[in-house]
Amino acid sequence: MSQKIGLVLEGGGMRGSYTAGVLDGMIDAGIVFPYCVAVSAGACNALSYIAKQRGRYYHAVTDYLRDKRYMGWYSLMKTGYFFGNRFVFDDIAYDLVPLDFAGLERELPNWELRVVTTDCLTGKPCYDRITELSELPLVEGSSSLPLVSPVLHYRGRLLMDGGVSDSIPIRRAEEDGCEKNVVILTRDASYRKNRSRTASLVRLRYPRYPKLAEALARRHEEYNRALAEVLEWEKAGTAFVIRPREPVAIGRMERDVQKITALYESGLRDIQAILPALRQFLAEEPVSV
Repeated sequence: MSQKIGLVLEGGGMRGSYTAGVLDGMIDAGIVFPYCVAVSAGACNALSYIAKQRGRYYHAVTDYLRDKRYMGWYSLMKTGYFFGNRFVFDDIAYDLVPLDFAGLERELPNWELRVVTTDCLTGKPCYDRITELSELPLVEGSSSLPLVSPVLHYRGRLLMDGGVSDSIPIRRAEEDGCEKNVVILTRDASYRKNRSRTASLVRLRYPRYPKLAEALARRHEEYNRALAEVLEWEKAGTAFVIRPREPVAIGRMERDVQKITALYESGLRDIQAILPALRQFLAEEPVSV
């Protein structure tokens, strides 16, 4: 009996360069999945991976990292947001380091790609499936961090960063019928999330969205719970977890190109080292527990 094996991609801002290295190694190895559920930077990575554009995500980040339009005070003063969403999702994606939209359009029917966002009114995660290019704004919504990014108005909903409500959506992959999952995390095995220090600011900034602030206030609990589940499934043989081997010393808004490059290269090395074990995991029947 054939299995449905999922790919689960955590976010993490600039830490997504680790995920980019791992996925580029998978492109080299010809590894594809029928299903992917991704959050924030993980969702951005997923597009380049599905379009088979090796190296694109890395260059989209590092080539323009020091451009004042990318992120920083210039963007804040000019657009009202720390991240220059229009520069990132329009100028870079279409012109500077273009995404292969034609290739992506060809590949999307072969995938079940779900992108996680957070509904600002309910504080609950949304798991929309992307089936055509017109739905790509969901990736921007998934990457829109509270306080520093705009709220995405999408088909009657108000959406923000998926990581607020479901940072590691392995449970959704299971609900969608994935018997086994490959999970790419952007933190090492020792990491556990602490309580957010910005929940009160979110409450002040978005007084109309109290559920969003509530979700952010309990994010650390949900994140650590999801980590515990991932570890359980890893021990049971139904999850193959790929994560940095050492604590990651860069933040989600890192601007040091050398640090980002080093993290990307570590992802490439890690996938190359574990490729035989990954192939075995993908080939084996599910483990009964």
